[in-house]
Amino acid sequence: MSILLHAILLASAAATPPEALSDLGFSFNLPKVGVKECRKIQLNGSYEYRTISRPEGDRHFFVYTPAVTQVRALVLNLHHLGGSCHTFREQSCIVNAADKNGWLVVTPCGLPGPLGFNAFNAGSCCQTDKTIDDYGFMKDIIALLLDTSSIPVYAVGFSNGGMLAEGLLCRNIITRAVSVSGVITNGQEGLKACRESYQPSAGARLGNVHGLLDPLIPYYFGPGTFIFGTPSIPDDMDTWAANFN
Repeated sequence: MSILLHAILLASAAATPPEALSDLGFSFNLPKVGVKECRKIQLNGSYEYRTISRPEGDRHFFVYTPAVTQVRALVLNLHHLGGSCHTFREQSCIVNAADKNGWLVVTPCGLPGPLGFNAFNAGSCCQTDKTIDDYGFMKDIIALLLDTSSIPVYAVGFSNGGMLAEGLLCRNIITRAVSVSGVITNGQEGLKACRESYQPSAGARLGNVHGLLDPLIPYYFGPGTFIFGTPSIPDDMDTWAANFN
């Protein structure tokens, strides 16, 4: 599916040289996300910055409406820990394919979490305020934008956003997902909960793009296993194989 190809572009962009940031008052390096070429594409549709009220307060998101006569799908574009909806809406490159494919692209904004970095509550990672219900936030966005429409809803996420994308699929909120450097959260218990809650649907798909040397969300086992409470990627894929069969 074409959305997977754009997610692979996102993954390759994440491997570009690091950029210096100083959000904490001192310089440190984080991997760059996005490439300049992604921002050179002429977009014919329109952006809108919207707000909805939630129990945790006002929540914000960008909506890109493609220049088409018929929208074919809503795509949630989910940023990483420390990401920003203001920049990720372009950095992910997903919006570049919106006009061609008829995607209504929504880039939700995470709330400040650990050390002030924006994050989503996907379970055991990465939002420290567990009263924030980002699954409810996504459901509210979908209900608002598709109140009279029955088009499918997909999600593409990077790292923390990939975790949320997989969690949305576990909860049957979406029908297809691409997870770049993401995984189901909450370890083996999370995998079990996903198997129990997931209801097979026609056309359901999951694409996972993950590096073997990822130190934060390790492919097999590493520091991130303890820090973020994540299972191995093979166990994650085994869960989805069981869900889809």
